[in-house]
Amino acid sequence: MTKPIRMRLHSRADAIDLVDYDAGDLEPVDKALLGFGAKKILSVGNPLEETQRYSLGSSEVILDWDGYTSALRTTDPTHLTAIFNALSRSPLFEVAGKDD
Repeated sequence: MTKPIRMRLHSRADAIDLVDYDAGDLEPVDKALLGFGAKKILSVGNPLEETQRYSLGSSEVILDWDGYTSALRTTDPTHLTAIFNALSRSPLFEVAGKDD
């Protein structure tokens, strides 16, 4: 198994920061989300930015890379903490801290 995706809840920004993925290689995160049961809906981007959308239960999760950092967001920010808690129970993800 590959090493878990390290994440940190950043509730003031309505995001889950992906600590080790600020260089734009989102393939390990994509594989972990798919392994967690998410279904990819859309993928758009260029060498400077990338956005991928996933359906996860009743939520839509957005994986963003803005050229500097990567994060998970939701279309409904009220689902963010629940998604973070669910991901943290999976061996595919590891909690690197909370910034609430």
